[in-house]
Amino acid sequence: SPVTVHPACATVTAMNTDVKCPVCGVEVGQDQPMVRTFVSHRRGRTRWRSDESVCLACSGPNWARSSDGKREAQPVPIEERTDARPCETCGRLVILRRDSRRTMHVCSGTCRARQYGKRVTAEPKVLRCEGCGADMTGRADRRYCSPACRQRAHRQRQEVAPTLALPQQAKRGPRRRHSEVLDATVVALGGLRMGLADVTVLDASVSSDEARALVGELKAATRELNRVRRLLEQCAEQS
Repeated sequence: SPVTVHPACATVTAMNTDVKCPVCGVEVGQDQPMVRTFVSHRRGRTRWRSDESVCLACSGPNWARSSDGKREAQPVPIEERTDARPCETCGRLVILRRDSRRTMHVCSGTCRARQYGKRVTAEPKVLRCEGCGADMTGRADRRYCSPACRQRAHRQRQEVAPTLALPQQAKRGPRRRHSEVLDATVVALGGLRMGLADVTVLDASVSSDEARALVGELKAATRELNRVRRLLEQCAEQS
């Protein structure tokens, strides 16, 4: 039985034959170039866009619309067009929009998919394993021939790399009893009391360094007094 070919795939199946423009329906000879662009389709409320080749008349400078209004071709400015070259898949002459990132010259999305399939299924490139030096095939960025070689190389890198000493967290000493805390506080307060008795009147004989030192001792003693006060309040509430 005959096979029905969709107009969007005509550029692939009808090699060296005339094809119809998907927008205006005009037949384009095999020696006439076509322009690859995006064609917008509309069917009821459904809209989609396909990558196809249209005739030169439908490629610009304005949007070209089909007679039934269901298809529109995006214009391609003349200054952005490339030279007409044969499609790498079907051989039809096609003009593309300039793009430095393009890696293949094809006339439609179908031809691009087929050309990509050819590149993937082509004869693989022979690579050399970085672990054992054996020949292998696969992706261009493949480095090892097997998981064993990859794991062996990982262990070798770990042995060569210097071991960095992680900072150790300071260990906290044993918890002191409340009585020990009170005894240490009494001793500290006794020394502070003697210091305050010596400096009852601040005059010019006290230097700034001595004053700063005394302020630091007072702050530390105040913190210790507040802690002792909280402990005593807890003991009083429990009793």
